[in-house]
Amino acid sequence: MNLFFVFIILLELSLQRHIVLDLYKDNEQLNQIKNYQMIKDEEIMQILFYNDVYTLINVGKPKKELKFYLTFGSNKTIINSKEYSTSRSLTYKINNNTNISIDYFEFNERNQNKINGDYSFILLDINENNKINDNKCIIGLNPIDIKNSKFNTNTNFLFQLQKFGFINKRVFSIIIDDIMIYENNFKKEKLLIGSLPDEINLEMYSKNEIKWTNLSNYNNNIENQKWELYINSFAYNDYRNNNKNSTHIEFIFENNLIIAPEYFRLIILNDFLNQLISDNICKEDYFYNEREQKPYLYYICQEYKNFSNKAIYFKNKDLNETFEINLGELFYRYNQKFYFGIVFKADKNNENKKENIWKMGKIFYEKYSFVFDDENKSIGYYRIEKEDDKSYIIFICFSLFLIFVIILTIISNKVNKPKEKRVNNNKDDISSKKENENNALIEKINKNTKEKIE
Repeated sequence: MNLFFVFIILLELSLQRHIVLDLYKDNEQLNQIKNYQMIKDEEIMQILFYNDVYTLINVGKPKKELKFYLTFGSNKTIINSKEYSTSRSLTYKINNNTNISIDYFEFNERNQNKINGDYSFILLDINENNKINDNKCIIGLNPIDIKNSKFNTNTNFLFQLQKFGFINKRVFSIIIDDIMIYENNFKKEKLLIGSLPDEINLEMYSKNEIKWTNLSNYNNNIENQKWELYINSFAYNDYRNNNKNSTHIEFIFENNLIIAPEYFRLIILNDFLNQLISDNICKEDYFYNEREQKPYLYYICQEYKNFSNKAIYFKNKDLNETFEINLGELFYRYNQKFYFGIVFKADKNNENKKENIWKMGKIFYEKYSFVFDDENKSIGYYRIEKEDDKSYIIFICFSLFLIFVIILTIISNKVNKPKEKRVNNNKDDISSKKENENNALIEKINKNTKEKIE
C-alpha cells in the first residue's frame, strides 16, 4: 500500500502543471494619437514608450475584476487602493506583523483547472497627495532569490503559484496563438507559466532548439537582479566592439521602445544621422517620461530609407545566436512623420555615457522567443523559423522548381527537334527512292513496249 502512495506522489510530481493567462493591450493612450491630430511629438513619444499589457484577475468576495499589468521592474504583486477597496471584500485580511494584505484571487475561468486561493499582495495606499504617477495594479516578474532571508517572497506571484501547487517550476514565457489574431495592432499573446513552450506546443517548438544562458547580473546586485543577457560581441555595420566594454541586454517587458547606450548615439550621428539633421530630414529633440521622471533624447524623420541599410548585431555564444535588428524596422508612423524606436537617456550628469547596457522592450522580444527561468536564474532561447521566412522559402523553392521545369523543357525540345528532322529526312529519302524506282520501272516498260512495236 505504501508503494502505491509513493507511486501516486511521484506521478503527481511528474505531471506538468502550467497556467496560460490571456494578455490584453491597453490602447487608451494609443487611441489618442489616432483620434487627435494636433498631439505634440513629445506626447507621442511618451505614449509610444510603454507597452501596457495586462491580464484580468478577480479579487475578493464579492469578486471584482482587476487589470494586473505585467512588469519586469518589480518582483512583487501590488494592488492600489483606487482600484480595490478593502471594505467591499468579505475575504480581505491583513498580517499586522508584515503589513501584507491577503485576499481571494480567482483567475480567468477559461483555464481548464480552477486556479484560486488566498494570495498575498502589497496594498498601495494612493490618495490625492500621493506623488506616485502610475496607479496601476501590477504583477512583478523580476527574478527573486528565495534562499536569501532578506527577501520577502510572500507577495511574489510565481512563488505563490508554486507554493499552492498550481505550477511545478517558476518559468514563464510570452507565446502567440497558432492563429494570429490582431486586435488594434496587437497580436493575441498569452503568458505561459510553469512549463516550457515545447511542452505545450510541439509543432512550433522543439526541445532540441532551446538553449540556455545564465543571467549576467550587470551591476552585481543580488538584491535587485534583473533579466539580463550577456553579449559576447556587438557590431554595427563595420563597427565592432568585441565587448571590450562588456555589453549587456536587459529585458524590460513593460517598455515598447529600446533604450540604447550613449556611445551608440554618437556612432550613428557620425555615420549618417548628423547629415540627415543638417538636411532637415530628421530632427533631434527631448521628451520627459512622466512615470520615470526622466528626460530622453529621440529622433523624428520625414523618411527612413537611410536607416534601412543599417543594422545592429548582438552575439551570445551560449545561445549560439547573433540577434540582428535592422534600424529601418524600428519606426512608427503618425501624422506623416516617422518616430525612431530607439531613444537615449539625457541625464544632466551624463553618467549614462559609461553604461553599455541595452534596455530592450517589445520591439526586441516579440521578434525572438525567450523563456525566463526564475529558479535557475537563466534565460532560454528558441530559434524558431518565422511564418514570413517559411513563406519566403516556399516561394524560392517554387521559383527554382519552375525554372528547372522550364530549362528541362527547353533542353527536351532541343534534343527532340533533330530526331524529328531525321525522321522527316528519312521519309523524304524513302519517297524519293520510291519515286526513282517508279520512274525507272516506267522507263523500262516504255522501252520494252517501244521495242515490241518496232
